[in-house]
Amino acid sequence: MPETLRACHCPPALPATCAALERAGGRAVDLGLEELALFAICFDTAQILTTNHGALVEGRGGYAALQRTGTPLRLNPRRPAIRVQGWRALPVLLSPAGADGPAALSVAAGDGRIQHRIQIAGDDLIRAETLPHLAATPTAAPLRPRPDNVFSLVELRQRRATWAQLSMADRIDDILHDGGAARCAYLPLIGAGARRVQPQILPSFIRYLCRQNRSIAVTVPVDGMAQTLLGDALRCGTLGPMILCDTTSGRFALDPAHIASLWVTRHGADAALELYDAHHTCLAILHAPPCPTWASYLEAMPSTL
Repeated sequence: MPETLRACHCPPALPATCAALERAGGRAVDLGLEELALFAICFDTAQILTTNHGALVEGRGGYAALQRTGTPLRLNPRRPAIRVQGWRALPVLLSPAGADGPAALSVAAGDGRIQHRIQIAGDDLIRAETLPHLAATPTAAPLRPRPDNVFSLVELRQRRATWAQLSMADRIDDILHDGGAARCAYLPLIGAGARRVQPQILPSFIRYLCRQNRSIAVTVPVDGMAQTLLGDALRCGTLGPMILCDTTSGRFALDPAHIASLWVTRHGADAALELYDAHHTCLAILHAPPCPTWASYLEAMPSTL
């Protein structure tokens, strides 16, 4: 998404794949996702970005406290909240500063694409340079895709029985399990807990939040991890087809060209807007701390015919 990266003040020429990063001087460091989440707490002025093919979220500073899957979700208005699957083995590379951009710690997805980047300088870079290097970059096994036409009656009954009790943390963990494929496949069968809405309303909804300076949380999930920002919506704009939004804690961007379906989901009083592509991969979740007003906004969205 070079257009989106440029809109978020990110150098679009930075290597987009693990192989390209290695050719530019990047070297693998001996960190797992959980160790990275602990180490990045010490950063003060980093630019922290997570991107998939349809969404990008950017925050600044360092990571908030470590969040593993299976633990409560803790939102932080001052630091990006990073949620990780500690067992996922993904390459982490440290690349030097160059003419095209700053030094960075980068996490590669299972397909080799750079999905998460921590751009660092000054004292943050000095800290990162103390990390031990690996002799070779490890290879990450991609998640095995789930067939779109496979449904389990037992799983459907279990999802219906527990749906109202699930938390936002459970929702994100469900999506991280397989990219959201199973969750999206079952949404039409859940009943009142999930409702498909018209995607054309998304830009005007975000503009409305900005005019009202409403609090918004945006989570972008990728392989093995997710980044969440929490802030007050300030400004909404576009760059070509892209929707761009500035908040008090960072920025996010969405590409409507990749959004195939929008779903308003309710777990008890907790409501969110989930964005999926044509392959049932979750691109982003728009949510907020539990708030009746936020839920009423989503309930007002028109359903698809």
